[in-house]
Amino acid sequence: MKNFITIVVLLLLSLRVMAGDAGGISLLVKALPSARDYKYVLDGFFRNYYGVDNPHTPSCDKNDYTPYIDNAYLNTLPEGINDNILMKSITDVSTRNQIAKILSSYSDDQVSGFDGVLFYAVKNNRLFIYTFDSKAPEHIFTNELNVYGIISYKLLGESICQSIRSKILPSSP
Repeated sequence: MKNFITIVVLLLLSLRVMAGDAGGISLLVKALPSARDYKYVLDGFFRNYYGVDNPHTPSCDKNDYTPYIDNAYLNTLPEGINDNILMKSITDVSTRNQIAKILSSYSDDQVSGFDGVLFYAVKNNRLFIYTFDSKAPEHIFTNELNVYGIISYKLLGESICQSIRSKILPSSP
């Protein structure tokens, strides 16, 4: 009887997941040419602090908002997206719409469409983080951080979190 109840509970949970449970964010992450010297640090941060059920994911604020990034694509760029297009998207809505279509339709064995993109550049010792949601590309969010702050778990975590918060869905449950 105990095994029967366990099986029923597992079946009910699996049905909930198959029914379209929100899940976490699938995020394309890209260093623009000016930030290539910092890519290793940011890639390491994503690998260490994000992913499915990672207990080390930093929260954004005292309300403990946490962006659940299940997939962070650090090296793969979908066909049709490159550095020039990303740079142009900072100021051009039609380019963001073009990128959003590519992100939404991208599919491989890990992800079926990206929720958004986070890309970053460096200028005058400032790291500029740009994000937009593939479902609402009209708005781009920019966050900046002194490049020396990227070695701080707290500062980099808050900056990435603020870049994603309410800009790329879904948020924490």
